[in-house]
Amino acid sequence: MTNESRSQDKESALLDMLDKGLTMVHLDARAEGVDVPPQFQDDAHLRLNFSYRFNLDAFVINGTGITASLSFGGVDHFCVIPWPAVFAMTHTDTGESRVWAMDIPAELLQEVERAAQSSELVPEPTIRSVQDRTPQAEPSDEPTERRVGHLRVIK
Repeated sequence: MTNESRSQDKESALLDMLDKGLTMVHLDARAEGVDVPPQFQDDAHLRLNFSYRFNLDAFVINGTGITASLSFGGVDHFCVIPWPAVFAMTHTDTGESRVWAMDIPAELLQEVERAAQSSELVPEPTIRSVQDRTPQAEPSDEPTERRVGHLRVIK
């Protein structure tokens, strides 16, 4: 897949996901042409949320990438995200995700490989059986005191 066809694929994927709701774009903020706030410029895996419901100023998606005025800690920043910097997208409601493996930063790939080769893999969750729970008190035949609620019906 060429860079141009990957860019078209990313644009199409983002437009499709945005039609369904909130979408997280995963990008390498160090890539050429990316403009994000200074505190994020060295981030190899920056995640930005986009939604039509946000009513973003200057929100444009085109053949070159994404531009939008986003808020970071209450401070607006006009962001420029070229398609080559984008390597994945996830839709928060549907769980749908798209990954462009050729665009994943090398450091992230190495991190995944190290985790796979070590014991950093997530262990299986512990499942507790019903017997592990504290036993409930056995029902008795003795009458119980009826408690009166603190709410009143007002007509």
